[in-house]
Amino acid sequence: MSDQVDEADVDEALRLMDSAQHTLEAHATAGGNRRAAGAGRGGAGGPRSTPDAIFAILRQMARAGGNLTLELPFRAVLERVVAKGYSEQDLLEVVRMYEDIDVLLLNQSRTKISFVTPPE
Repeated sequence: MSDQVDEADVDEALRLMDSAQHTLEAHATAGGNRRAAGAGRGGAGGPRSTPDAIFAILRQMARAGGNLTLELPFRAVLERVVAKGYSEQDLLEVVRMYEDIDVLLLNQSRTKISFVTPPE
């Protein structure tokens, strides 16, 4: 195990997050949660679930400028999420959902959202 994260680690983490996201959507659909299962705001690709859309915002921000950042400022994420038509509560619910499966972490002071790297 290394103290540094390389690009292959991040790619694997993003792959695992996508897989986890699909699993969460499948559970939401099975549970009858219409909003989480696809009643979110649409875009060029059609209707998206709220968790899917917010997670996509996080991924875009993490990859902005060609650099990969595993830690995002909460305030900047919130501004982007609100600009896309979602609420702070939507963001917090998505972060909580991904915290439960060890994909994201919101620090105690709510200033940073971090992507958690998977164990080797």
